[in-house]
Parts: sequence; structure tokens; C-alpha cells
Amino acid sequence: MRKYIVVFAAFFLVSFGFSGFVYAGKSSKIPDKLIMVTGVDKDASFLGSWLFLTYNEAFKRLGIELVYKKYPWKRCGLLANEGEVDGDLWRSPSYGDVYQNLVRVEETGPFGHFCAWAIDPAIKDLNGWNSLKGTEYKVDYVRGTKVCESELPKVVKKENLQASNRLSDSIRKLIFKRTDVLILIDTHFYDELKNQEIINSGIHKAGIMQSAPSHVYFHKKHKDLAPSLSVVLKQMKKEKLYEKYKNMAIEK
Repeated sequence: MRKYIVVFAAFFLVSFGFSGFVYAGKSSKIPDKLIMVTGVDKDASFLGSWLFLTYNEAFKRLGIELVYKKYPWKRCGLLANEGEVDGDLWRSPSYGDVYQNLVRVEETGPFGHFCAWAIDPAIKDLNGWNSLKGTEYKVDYVRGTKVCESELPKVVKKENLQASNRLSDSIRKLIFKRTDVLILIDTHFYDELKNQEIINSGIHKAGIMQSAPSHVYFHKKHKDLAPSLSVVLKQMKKEKLYEKYKNMAIEK
């Protein structure tokens, strides 16, 4: 009889969106809401909208209200690490190496790709960092982008490598042909593609350098919630909700 009760309980949890979930093998009270932070506005950016649509649904399935807050990126990490908020919605796989009070949700969330953007139509079909090796392209990126700072010096000649302080500067350098290629994650570029000047410039995606997976991180006080959120995200991927919400965010 006990076996049937356990099976029924598991079926009930899955079928009804985890209206109660299990912390570390024992029943725990669900928090009514969680304050989660990130560095992009949910109403004014593609990425923020995509994150909110995705995680609002995921948290709803766990019976939790998502309170989405925007702060500068660095402050997000500090607030989450100190437990002043409940977690951070969009960070790299290694982010927990820096902030050790944070626990990673293993299933990836919405993420983008580091892409090469160009105006010259002859620049195309780039695939991976090594595809820049041996070229004479003048390559630009936004200063502080750690992946670019690590990978580009390996494949681009020093005299051909540039860094800008702001994305707007990088884009204008590309438009006015002071650079040939801009390396930028696509999740940060969708908003720019709505600008008429950029639309008319002929900027196109010339290739993908690498994927940029993202994860939710919870403060350690919520560490037992991470596996439950992973299960929900995996199911949402099967339902193709990531793509649905991405398209909704693009059209917004």
C-alpha cells in the first residue's frame, strides 16, 4: 500500500505543476515568492523579456511568485551572494566560482551565442574562434567581455584587435567601416537591430564563435529548490516554450 501512495504522490506533483515540492528528500513549505535579480529590464530589453516570460512560467509551476528586479550586473551578484535577494537569473556556468554562497541550477535557461557581426557581405560563414585566425579583419568587442578578452588575442593579430567602452561605439565603428567584425553575444544585439540606422546599414550575422549557456543561481538558503527548478526547465524545453518565449520577446 505504501508503494502505491508514493507513486500517486509523485504523479500528483508532476501533473499539477509541483504545487508542493521536495527539499532534499523531505517535504518543505514552498516560499510564496522569490526576489530574483538580473541586469536587464524585463520591459525594455529582449533578454529581460525572454528571461521574465520563461522564469515566470517556471516559478508558477513551482507555486512561487517571481519578483523580478533589475540592478547593475555587479550589484546583482553582490546582493544574491549576501542573501539580500534570493538569486540571480542569468549567469555563466562558472559564476559560482566567484560567488560561493550561490548554488547553480544545473539545467540551462535562455542563452545566446557569441557571434561575429559584419557589414561587408563577403564576410560570412565564420564558425568558431579559429575561423578568425589568419584573416586580416579588424575585430572589435566591448571592453570587459571576458570571453572576448580571453579568446580573441589567440586568433587576431594584436594590431587588428580593438575594444570599445560602449556597445554604441562598437556599432558605429562597424557602420563607418573603422572595423570589419564586431564580436557580441546575440542576446544583447536584438534590441539594437530595431534601430533604423542599423537596419539600413546592412549589418548581418557573419558567424557564431561559441555558445554562451546561462544558469539561474540561488542563494544557498534555497539550495534544495535548484533540482526542482531543473526538472521544470527540462520539461519546458520539451514543450518548446523557450523558443515560444524567445519569439514573443523579439516581437515585443
